[in-house]
Amino acid sequence: MANKPSNSTIPTKEKPTETNEPAKADIKLGEVVNLNLGKRHRRYGWTALFLFLSFGSLLEGLLGFKSIGLLMDPLRRELWSLAHFHGAMLAIINLVYSQWAENISSSQQNIASWSLIFGSILLPLGFFLGGIAHLEADPSLGIFLVPVGTLMLLYTILLQLIASWKK
Repeated sequence: MANKPSNSTIPTKEKPTETNEPAKADIKLGEVVNLNLGKRHRRYGWTALFLFLSFGSLLEGLLGFKSIGLLMDPLRRELWSLAHFHGAMLAIINLVYSQWAENISSSQQNIASWSLIFGSILLPLGFFLGGIAHLEADPSLGIFLVPVGTLMLLYTILLQLIASWKK
């Protein structure tokens, strides 16, 4: 009989800790989401910066060694230079964004994050694909990825703009 009352007192001691635990879990979950957003953009940013700067070095090498495929095709040279520049610039923007990701509401953070990353991929990819197999004066169909990527980037920027004016 002495064990029964002690068992009934144990749940009462656990109840206050149960009410405190979800609050701590919510804080940790929010911090984990922000850390994951920052980590996601840092990983993408550094990886993309390495790739696009390497691509720029390759372009410089092709120009330096007077590659006929690049020198005789000014549209390809222009589009690939745009791909290199926009890719490197957007990689740096992702690195900066890793510090500002939590400014917008938590319901929109994940969408804005992926929108920035996919826009950062599609915009330079559109320039690159536009220069691969194109007609004389027109880029190939890959160029249609550029406005899609631009809209995705503008969505993220608009969310940040609205959040900065609210605070």
